[in-house]
This record gives sequence, C-alpha cells and structure tokens, in this order.
Amino acid sequence: MTTNRQDLFLQLVKDNMESPQILQRTPEPSGVTDGEQNVNQYNRVLNTNMTSNYAIAMDLMYRCRSENSNHSALDLCSGPGLLTMGLSNYLGYKHVLGVDLSQPMTSIAQQNAKLAGLEGKVRFKTGDVINLHEADHSFDLVSFTNAAHHLPDLASVRRVLTASEKAAKPEGIVVLTDIGRLKTAEITDRFVALAGEEFIKLNMPDMYEDFRNSMYAGWTAEELATCVPKNTKRVWVQMVPTGLTSHLALLGLPAGREKIFLRESYDWQSSGLLRSDEAKSDWQVLRHIVNTANFKKLAA
Repeated sequence: MTTNRQDLFLQLVKDNMESPQILQRTPEPSGVTDGEQNVNQYNRVLNTNMTSNYAIAMDLMYRCRSENSNHSALDLCSGPGLLTMGLSNYLGYKHVLGVDLSQPMTSIAQQNAKLAGLEGKVRFKTGDVINLHEADHSFDLVSFTNAAHHLPDLASVRRVLTASEKAAKPEGIVVLTDIGRLKTAEITDRFVALAGEEFIKLNMPDMYEDFRNSMYAGWTAEELATCVPKNTKRVWVQMVPTGLTSHLALLGLPAGREKIFLRESYDWQSSGLLRSDEAKSDWQVLRHIVNTANFKKLAA
C-alpha cells in the first residue's frame, strides 16, 4: 500500500470513529445481479482487490472450524462461484454446493468450475436462499458471504441464518460476512472512491456502481445482531470493528464452544489468491480490522 493510500484509509477510520450514525440504509435497486454486463464484470473480480474480501471471509472460516471438518460446504448467494471454488481450492472442502437466485450467475459459475477442473467437487444450482431447502445437518460449513445487504429486510436475513443453522451439522459452523454501513454519506463516498478505484481503472463501471449501491444498502452491526436465530443451540459471536465499520461478521459456532478461533490465520499472502497490489495491501487493512475488532457473544 502506498503511503498516500494508507493515509487515506487511516483518515477514513478516524472520521468514521468520530461520527455519529447519520446514514440511513438505501436498499439496492435490485437484490438480484443478472444483467449481462454486471455478471461479466463480477466474474472478473479475481484480478481486483475484492479478493481481499474473499480472503478475510475464508480466513474466519478457517480459524473457526473444527479439526477435520472440511468434508462439505454450502455457499449461499454464490454469484459466479469464485469464493465457492475458493472453499475447495484453499480450504480443502471436498464437496461444495453454491446456491444463487440469478440464473446467469449460476450458469457462469458452472462454467468456471468446469474450467478450473472442479466439476466433481463444486456444483451450483439456482435457488432462493430466503426459502432454502437443503437437508438438515448435512454441511460442515454454511457460508453467507457479502450478500446480506442484498436482502430486502432484516427478517429475511434472519430466515437465511435460521435455515443455515438447520443445514449445518451440529459440529459445523455458520459464517456470515458482509459490508457494514458507514456513518455518513460523505465518508461512504470517499470509501467507495478509494476501495473501488481499481474497478474504474480496469473499466468495470457497472461493478463500481454495484459496489456503491451495496455500501449504501449495508446493515449496521446493531441491525445484524437482531438476526441471530431464535431458540438457537449455537454459540453466536459477532465481529464489530472498532474503527472502519465497513466489514461485519456473525459466527455460528457449535454448542458449548468456548474458544472462537482454534488456529492462526491461513497464509493468504503466499496463496496466490491476492493477485493485484491493491488486493495485497487491502488484505493488510482488513486483517488489521479483524485483529482490532471486538468479538462478543450474542443472546438469541
């Protein structure tokens, strides 16, 4: 990360910490990404800093999961399947199912899995994650990554988490990561311009606009905390950043679990996932956000 980019991020952290929560949520124009240009540009994000978001999500999964619990994974709102395939490639899940409401996304995800030689390990289907119909207690991991802000209301987010809890094995984990709403429109626009500059540089204007819409549609930590399933037997833990509230997480851990993390981080710098300089530098920012975040247990 250049000094100038570092300084800009640090100033955003300071300004967001010092501001009251003024910005209200603006729902996205559509909760489904199925326009041809949007899908095609989303499919190119492995060459952008968005891979740092994938890395931070998968790192939480890697650090939280129990030993030898990498048999099966369910990835909700899987898009073009890039993170879904990462669950196989980097975290070693042997059977991975991706579910997405957008048929064009599902179609391109299936092509991506075939090109990557993962047809026997990773598959996709079109489906509504709000009305999920997967077998109970059949997955070691249920991932709901960077997608809660697409949903129309908090009741829908809770329905997804409740279904996710049912789909996960008792010893498995549920991991939600998502964009968090910043505190003012001015701070949000500065963040979008900085974090999304690579999309403009790579001629991905639709991706940039989708990213901006997503930042305005994000939930706050307090809002997401209300989505923990009722009558849960799991230990639910929320990650709340102390500075830049742009990244949030909810972790559904096995009943009786005392420790949140069971191991150190995966070596993402050497993994090959972080291809661009921006991705490598933004990974450092996100790792700092996680390392300085508050992790608190939530009552159902």
